[in-house]
Amino acid sequence: MRVVYLSVEFMKNIGQKIEKIRNFRGYSQDYVATRLAITQQHYSKMETGEAKITVQRLEEIAKVLAVSLIDILTYDESKIVFNNSNHDQSTTIQKGVVFESDSANEEIKKLYQSIIADKDKQIELLENHLALYKDMAKNKS
Repeated sequence: MRVVYLSVEFMKNIGQKIEKIRNFRGYSQDYVATRLAITQQHYSKMETGEAKITVQRLEEIAKVLAVSLIDILTYDESKIVFNNSNHDQSTTIQKGVVFESDSANEEIKKLYQSIIADKDKQIELLENHLALYKDMAKNKS
C-alpha cells in the first residue's frame, strides 16, 4: 500500500475539521487516541497539523468518530443540523463541499486518486487469489 501524506495547509484544515467533529461527538482527545493506539500528545499534533496524517490514519479516525472519510473531508460547520426532538443534542453531519481555495480541492482530488489506486490494487490482488483458488479447485477435481 502506498503511503500518501497531505500538505501542511491541508493537514491543518483537516485537523480542525477532525477536532470539531470530535467535539460534537463529545469525545476527548484521549478517548480517540486510545482507540487509535497512539498517545494523546501525538493525536493532539494531528489535530493542530503538527503531525502528518496518512490516508489510512484518516480512515481510522473517521471510523472512531463514526463518520465517513468523505464527512471529514467535506465537513462544513454551517451544514450541521441539531436534532433536539429527543431532548438530546445529537448531530448529523450533512454532505456538502465548501472550500475557500482551489488548492484544497486539488488536495482532495489527490487523496481520492490515491484511495482509488489503493482499492484497485486490492481488487487486483483479490482477483488473483480468486483465480488461484479456482485453479486449485479445478486441479482437485
